Amino acid sequence: MRLSIRMILASLMLAPVMALAADGAKSEPVSVHMDAYKIVVEKGIEHKKQANMAYPGDVLEYRATYTNNTDHDISDLKATLPVPAGMELLPDTTSPAGAKASLDGARYADIPLMRKVKQPDGTWKEEKVPYKEYRSLRWNLNRLAAGKNKVVVARMRVSPLDNQVITKGGGMK
Repeated sequence: MRLSIRMILASLMLAPVMALAADGAKSEPVSVHMDAYKIVVEKGIEHKKQANMAYPGDVLEYRATYTNNTDHDISDLKATLPVPAGMELLPDTTSPAGAKASLDGARYADIPLMRKVKQPDGTWKEEKVPYKEYRSLRWNLNRLAAGKNKVVVARMRVSPLDNQVITKGGGMK
């Protein structure tokens, strides 16, 4: 099965983000442009290639550029980057530092997320939430100066799902 990188990027663009417009909408105070790159290691050297196709196990880097389209600073800007189903956040790949994560897109906490799990003996134990369960990341970008931009970055691995292939053009394989 193949899924479209374009469809994933479109779903990422629909994330609830404070005062955001579609890419290139200069009439909005803030616009966001999303890029996806496949991370490939060749002869021990890491390369970023345009993500036209991804297979289970591949690593994708999502880069969202937030641009202030006004002539004044914007304060309290929060950047949100969803983690699509079938993707697993790779720890320590978020930039800038200070990203928070969510399981539901509403409640955010520091990474790694923790939860209490009831043990067989009836006691509760705090455990890390698996990264494959994360559904959203958020950064507090604070102030975005007039005419300037800030970039948020996260890497995710395509989860193995029955020979699933993600392609830029979409369709099934």
